[in-house]
Amino acid sequence: MQFSLAYVKSNQQFILQTFSQNVENNSIKIMDLEFLKKESIQGIIVPNELLQDDTLFTTLTEECKFAPIKASEEIGLNSDSFEGLNYETAKSTYEGLVNNWTLQNNINLLDELFPVLTHLKGLFPNDRTAFFEELWFLLKTNLGAHNLKMIYNHMKKGKKDGEKNQLIQVKIDGNRHPEPQPGDEFSSQLMSVYKNSFENIFEVADFDPHKGELVLTATINKSPVIIMANVTQFSRLQKSLIKAIFTGLQS
Repeated sequence: MQFSLAYVKSNQQFILQTFSQNVENNSIKIMDLEFLKKESIQGIIVPNELLQDDTLFTTLTEECKFAPIKASEEIGLNSDSFEGLNYETAKSTYEGLVNNWTLQNNINLLDELFPVLTHLKGLFPNDRTAFFEELWFLLKTNLGAHNLKMIYNHMKKGKKDGEKNQLIQVKIDGNRHPEPQPGDEFSSQLMSVYKNSFENIFEVADFDPHKGELVLTATINKSPVIIMANVTQFSRLQKSLIKAIFTGLQS
């Protein structure tokens, strides 16, 4: 597993450290704060005193949509001890940050589930790309996924008069924001591999808790969807919540 954590050392700079299993020397960079939103970061650690800075607080309020944020005092780290973290300690810190953040996202979604479903159901027949982009972000934040890929079927309209529409796959990936792109041969093969799973509205096709690899299959009005994610956990609450999303999306 590879993941990155940020430590905000001032209202102008942060330390970005990337941890990789079986790699002895971690990658450490000191960067200007303006680059915080441009990096793939799975957790942000900030000293309490900096949280009183109004400008920085505004920046972090925006960032908490994409990654968990925690006061350094709450996890017993300063800038020096952060730079000295080994992989296992950093992984434990990362999992604690993400799991707490994900739980809060789950609770928030439960509170707003019906309005969210109403909004998504309105998008599905009118703007399928926007629908799946919003669904991608919703699933990513509620799974606490390090990365998440989604594959779905899309009808490509013929460009010329008389040209037939073509069924294609679309793949959505991305770090912070969804990035749709045409599916490849592998996307088509996956649809074939999991075709029996699409008999159900929602199914956990595969989950390896040791590797954190999760594969979900779903259908929306009989249209198949594959979700592949790297996660720190997959709780009963998450499973029930995501099942409720796909059940509620049926017409």
